[in-house]
Amino acid sequence: MIKVTKVIAKPNSCLYIELENGLSGEISIDDILWGEIFTPLKDQQYFKKVYLDDQGIINWPNGADVAPEEIYRRVVCTSKKSHKT
Repeated sequence: MIKVTKVIAKPNSCLYIELENGLSGEISIDDILWGEIFTPLKDQQYFKKVYLDDQGIINWPNGADVAPEEIYRRVVCTSKKSHKT
């Protein structure tokens, strides 16, 4: 599993991500912010409380998290798209 080494909240449910393998990019997670656990993340001030746990998993104080595999997939897709332009 590839670890996330840096996460920064950006506007519009986006995150700037850096991975331990050197890949980085800005991704949107707006499409997965549904359900009770993710409702608070729709507030930008709460969204900014994102942090990494000791395993490199993206978390918020209410227990919401995003699987590292999903983050990796999105960063790789974003990276491929940016190289095509």
